[in-house]
Amino acid sequence: MEKSAFHQASFERASEWQARPCRMPATGDNVTCRSMRFQGRLQFICMIFFASNLPALSKEASSPRSTGPITHTLILDGIWGSHSRWERLRSRIATELGPCRIWRYDNSGRASIESLAKALAAELKRLNAPVNLVGYSMGGLVVREALRQTPELKVHRVALLNSPNYGSAAACLLPLSACREMRPGSAFLKQLNAAPWTYPTLATWCPYDLMVFPGSSGRWKKATVVLRSDVPMHLWPVVSVEIHRTVTAFLASSEAPPLRTRK
Repeated sequence: MEKSAFHQASFERASEWQARPCRMPATGDNVTCRSMRFQGRLQFICMIFFASNLPALSKEASSPRSTGPITHTLILDGIWGSHSRWERLRSRIATELGPCRIWRYDNSGRASIESLAKALAAELKRLNAPVNLVGYSMGGLVVREALRQTPELKVHRVALLNSPNYGSAAACLLPLSACREMRPGSAFLKQLNAAPWTYPTLATWCPYDLMVFPGSSGRWKKATVVLRSDVPMHLWPVVSVEIHRTVTAFLASSEAPPLRTRK
């Protein structure tokens, strides 16, 4: 009804305008006046056509165009962490990139990283789609071990946030299975660090990290982009808006990243 009323009012206005006498000074003929009336009628017709098709055009413009398989993103928390604390990063990635979820696993430290990695690999096989993987602290080791065990997984990019890639002295304080694997020089870490790695990877680290000690353990040599943070807080990647922005931009990129950068 509103659309018909709009069209009727537009036509009535066009007719009224068309019926108005030419007010240009008489100069022998009114060719210029008639030309202006024709242009005015043409403009009204174009306005009506555009208005009638505006909803359809807007809908078409706002619809995303699929250019290939959708890349999913999984976020893994570290030992003893509350998985839901990654909701801010998850929401950001979901808004800017596409499907993203927090992979909730047993991060109590009682389960071995090898067994957790096996479960992650099985989850990615079921997903059967390209994925980005974001692992924080111990979660980064779970990601790396899953790809060591199953290198054929469809992985686009990886982000390791303050992960103890070469172990942490803090892991020596507890006899838990995952802690034993994270001790510097453990058989698990030797096997993991000897494995080949071909995935574009962002790694963050902090020289003043007291959970990953020494902090340089997070500065992984095989990462393609290494970012240093001087905030003396192991949890900084959980709350840092700047790190969230950097991670999201890295995952979104399809270009080969530079060998190494520092911030």
